[in-house]
Amino acid sequence: MQIETLKLPESVRQGFIDYSFPLVDDPKYDPYKPENFAQIRYALERKMWQLLKNVPENEKQEADAIISAIEKQRSANGDPAFIIDHFPIDENIPATPIEKEKSTGINGKGIVSELALMAIHSLLDREPYIIEGLRGSLPVNQIVPVKGEEGNKASSMGSKENFAPHTDGSPDNNPPEYLSLVALRNEEHASTNLGSVEDLLKKFSADEIETMKKPIFSFNTGSAFASYKEINNLPMLTFNENGKPLIRINLAGSRTDSSTGEGKDIIAKLTELTDPDKHQDFVEKIVLQKGQALFFDNKRCFHSRDAFERNYDQANSRWLQRIVSNYRPDLRAGEFPSR
Repeated sequence: MQIETLKLPESVRQGFIDYSFPLVDDPKYDPYKPENFAQIRYALERKMWQLLKNVPENEKQEADAIISAIEKQRSANGDPAFIIDHFPIDENIPATPIEKEKSTGINGKGIVSELALMAIHSLLDREPYIIEGLRGSLPVNQIVPVKGEEGNKASSMGSKENFAPHTDGSPDNNPPEYLSLVALRNEEHASTNLGSVEDLLKKFSADEIETMKKPIFSFNTGSAFASYKEINNLPMLTFNENGKPLIRINLAGSRTDSSTGEGKDIIAKLTELTDPDKHQDFVEKIVLQKGQALFFDNKRCFHSRDAFERNYDQANSRWLQRIVSNYRPDLRAGEFPSR
């Protein structure tokens, strides 16, 4: 899978930061409150679009590349992932909130990165989606190595163990379609690993793919959730209206419901094939640097994270932010990109 890295023009980055600062104390723009989504969606989308369409001539190529990537993602026919470099984030990032009870919410920082993520999701025709029970049931999740959870391999709170391959929201009836991660800091150079479902399926036989389509699998939550949740008797693999394969996996919390054990070999094979150290031919290792944002289709990709030695200097410990979203074209006012 080719993952293109695109640079956000400096005039767009700085223009969006300048626009965001006055909104920090305005409760209508609090991205942690779901009732604000519509207000945020339109205002931020319009501003980001205006900035992208009005760059100086020397930045036009960079802006056009971002617009093209967004249009391809909206059609669901482009590559399932891309990276935006030079992404707007707050100038002053406080200490990473590594204490579990503090690992939700804004934690004393501004909201520039949150608003920028919401703007891009909105341009993609996607509305933020809350995964109930996860990290305080907030639309913006702090992805940090939580103190006391170092050995947890079923949650992004861990660090010393590999975070198993998964798709977000696998135990939900309607998992989120899209996911973004922005790095506020990543001094440990921890790798986020991303693989394409289309590439993955090339390793499976026709019979194995038919097994993956059977409603014989169960998926459950990791320890980052407030309470245990499990969903049963579902297929692992489906296809969208364009024939693109969509997957639901959580290799730290998947099992087969078949009384004959059918599907166990599939889970075992997936565990082996999604190991990024063994299959770098189709699993990309991505070390997000400060100010880089990764956007990808949560159903057309699977992702994981390599183990890393957490920086116990709290001020410099890894801190990513995540938003997941679902396709909501009905919320659009007017045709894209008439802004």
